[in-house]
Amino acid sequence: MKKIYTAICLLTAIFGMQAQSIQQRFENRVAQTGATMHKAPAAKAAADYPIITAAPAGETKTYTRSGGSYYYDNNSGVQQVAQDGLSMVIVFADDNKVYLKDIISNEVADTWVEGTLSADGKTITVPLGQYIYYMADYDIALCIGIIDFNTTTLRGTVDTTATEVTLSIADDGTVSLEGTSVTRLLGGVYKTQNSYYSSYNDTYDDFGDYESVYTPTVLETVTPPATLETAEYEFTGTSYMTKEVTTLDVNVGFNGEDVYMQGILAPQQLPEAWAKGTLDTTDGSLNFPVQYMGLNNGTLYYLAGYNSGLAELKLTPAQDEEDTYTAAYLMVNAWQPRSSMRTTTPTAS
Repeated sequence: MKKIYTAICLLTAIFGMQAQSIQQRFENRVAQTGATMHKAPAAKAAADYPIITAAPAGETKTYTRSGGSYYYDNNSGVQQVAQDGLSMVIVFADDNKVYLKDIISNEVADTWVEGTLSADGKTITVPLGQYIYYMADYDIALCIGIIDFNTTTLRGTVDTTATEVTLSIADDGTVSLEGTSVTRLLGGVYKTQNSYYSSYNDTYDDFGDYESVYTPTVLETVTPPATLETAEYEFTGTSYMTKEVTTLDVNVGFNGEDVYMQGILAPQQLPEAWAKGTLDTTDGSLNFPVQYMGLNNGTLYYLAGYNSGLAELKLTPAQDEEDTYTAAYLMVNAWQPRSSMRTTTPTAS
């Protein structure tokens, strides 16, 4: 059997890690006050905190984000960073309904909010207070709201009088978040009925966006030559998240110095997706650049290696086993690589 081994593989999406960190950072926030965590006696029913988790039917459009954002880092505190390069998915459904995936750029929970498209198709109105994540352990939910942000103290307060946010659609399809600025954010808001955490109710969770612009982006997937002949390889890797061994059957084919691989996204329900790389005739390695692989449930998937950040995936021939390749890291990344990731100093208000 032809084989591919990776020392570490991340086949669960990055949003899975981010969704876990929503709870982790709340726990860190409580710990910083010196308080102890207090689990809720029982989680609320789904009807108490309705969250849209499935991609609605409709016309799905992909965008590249730009604009500003704030997020909280456990080591560095509040950071300001450009949204440049991050992806956005919007579904235009029936009855003038519009659904936006992870509307706060760094608040990646793999959920949706619903809006309404105006009759002229130029404005999307999104009601605030929609839930995007729920921490059953503590009976605390996260919803979207408007935040008045102080760039000197780096603190935000929730504008409880705000009821909606609007996005305008330009003639070229560009979508822009209206009514926000470096001191007025669209951000995450804690909601709870747990009396132990009542002081957190209607407070800002330190993640927010402003002046967001979503530019339409056409993402193309790989199509191999119709005459491509493939061989089956057994892919084996140890999961970074669970430490469990993952085994997949993948197809690999060569067309001159081009190499194609299919099946690595089977866990993401994209088993037919292909990746394209090149054969290095000097050392026999197979090299795959960071690349878009496909869309499933509103999530954009990318294949990558890792070297102090997302990098080319390099499969190196094993010296002691024929038809076998190895790699240090293989990632299926559900977050488009940034074209820039710059931290800046907030402008004083």
